[in-house]
Amino acid sequence: MALPWQETWSMAWSALRASRLRSLLTVLGIVIGNASVITLVGIGQGTQKLASEQLESLGTNVLFVVPGNDRQRRGGTARPRTLVLEDAEAIASQVPSVRRVAPQISATRIIQ
Repeated sequence: MALPWQETWSMAWSALRASRLRSLLTVLGIVIGNASVITLVGIGQGTQKLASEQLESLGTNVLFVVPGNDRQRRGGTARPRTLVLEDAEAIASQVPSVRRVAPQISATRIIQ
């Protein structure tokens, strides 16, 4: 047989009053836990929005084409694939929606 809800509340209130420090620490733990979850969710959403805005600032009509990382074997040596100026010209001539092509070259060297 279940206790009436008034008696249940009365027993709970008596238990809370009897151990005030434990009750305070429990409430404090719940508040800190909820605040932590809310803060982390907010930080995550803010970071996601910032990343989206930075990508959108590049322009939604910009496309970067880079050579692949896979290597071809020629004569027993592995050589990385590269793009050449003819590739840029082919993209410009064969893809009607491309308005401009701006080929770039970059290299990494150790300067002594």
